[in-house]
Amino acid sequence: MKAKHKTALVITVLFAAAGIVNCGGDDSTPITPADGSAEGASNEAGPDTSTADTSVVDTSVGDTSVGDGGSADGTTADASDGFMGDAGCDTVGNPWHYVVDPTNGSDSMSSSGSGTMLGNSNSACAFKTITYALTVITAANNPPMPGTLVTVMGPSTVAVGETFPITLPKNVMIKGNGGLVTVLVPNGKAGFIINSVGGGLDTLTIDGQKQTGTNGVQVTTGADTTDVINAVIIQNFAAEGMTVGGKGQISINDGSQFLGNKKSGLRIGDNSLAAITGKSTQILFKNNGAGGVQVGGTGSVTISGSLGNSPPSSATVLMDGNTVAGLAISQTPNSGAPVCDVKGLAVVNTGAAGVGDGIAVTGGSGLKLRSSYSLSNALNGVSLMPGNNSTDYSAVDLGASNVDWGLNFLQDGTNQGAGLCVNFSVSLNANVKALGNNFGKGLDCSTTAAVLTHGNCKAGNKDTVGVQGNFNLNNVNVSKCALN
Repeated sequence: MKAKHKTALVITVLFAAAGIVNCGGDDSTPITPADGSAEGASNEAGPDTSTADTSVVDTSVGDTSVGDGGSADGTTADASDGFMGDAGCDTVGNPWHYVVDPTNGSDSMSSSGSGTMLGNSNSACAFKTITYALTVITAANNPPMPGTLVTVMGPSTVAVGETFPITLPKNVMIKGNGGLVTVLVPNGKAGFIINSVGGGLDTLTIDGQKQTGTNGVQVTTGADTTDVINAVIIQNFAAEGMTVGGKGQISINDGSQFLGNKKSGLRIGDNSLAAITGKSTQILFKNNGAGGVQVGGTGSVTISGSLGNSPPSSATVLMDGNTVAGLAISQTPNSGAPVCDVKGLAVVNTGAAGVGDGIAVTGGSGLKLRSSYSLSNALNGVSLMPGNNSTDYSAVDLGASNVDWGLNFLQDGTNQGAGLCVNFSVSLNANVKALGNNFGKGLDCSTTAAVLTHGNCKAGNKDTVGVQGNFNLNNVNVSKCALN
């Protein structure tokens, strides 16, 4: 029943009970409202002997809620109000879209979280915190319905009233809209945990506040690649910007950035997977204290990007200015870990003072590298080095054959060590496949049978290929080029 119809009915009953036909008349007749309670504070059984009752017309706050709405007396709504509230907030149904306004919203039963009243935007109908929104969502549907969306209105700061870390329920996407939305993660806390499917984060800046928060996002068992990170900036954390562990999986898409974290921008461990896909807006890993992306255990990463016409600036996946390595892969040998499949990655400006490889891979790890760019690094473009007492590079593929060239840009005189550095210091377990790569002007080995003179990978030498340890030049295949 519409609120105005309900009020009219109550007044009509009041008039009838009092024997009043017109707006005037004697008010000495007892008046019993339709709800059975006396008008005013008392509940008299007999005639009204007080002074004239001028409250025949109900002057209390009208019930302006729509549908079956909230209370008519302006009191706080209860659970029977369907999270609709006395203010007349629209309900949330299919589609399950909720609004959080950290500046003007309300975490009370008077707000439905719809962000609208009678179809028009109204911040009083938005929630104030993500934490409260998720509580309401899971109370309504557990698990939440597929496609559940929480829109956080900007420009705003998400901090006050939140309980960190914020765990995303199944099927819930949290997305910033209307301006910069910055999530300030407190000292010693992580920002978000993703451990279920079908959700993710979109268009947010998650900040560790001068490297006091631990991680921006932690992905764990239960998450899979239906969970997405879209256009999210994760910066200034005391450890990694994002961790992926257990059997967790995550998709990282256009516009995401991992900046200025004390350790790596992204660490992938245990038996987990991160799938990084850059299509148009650049994905950036920059100025992290260890690696841009670090892979260990039996974890793996897939990177699918494009170098564009003018790399590195045109690359859709870029690792720039990280301290130890742009991409570091150190998987457990003989563990059956998946091969890391990387295409269209650009890595530049890694390290300083002769320390820092664009791409570093330890023995026993798996990497397939195609159409990528690793230049202007403090040491090597790609470095294959001992790890876990192994120099087994049999699962490293930098170019497999004349129908599957590597097509990687590994040297142009700007890598201070070598374009490709291979360390055989422990033992020689396999040949290195590096066919059809580019080592500088006139040294495109996919088209030219040039001769590459090997060096020793020392900073300042700017070698095309550097080899260390007990080796035979035939163990490094750089066809169409030859190595001497």
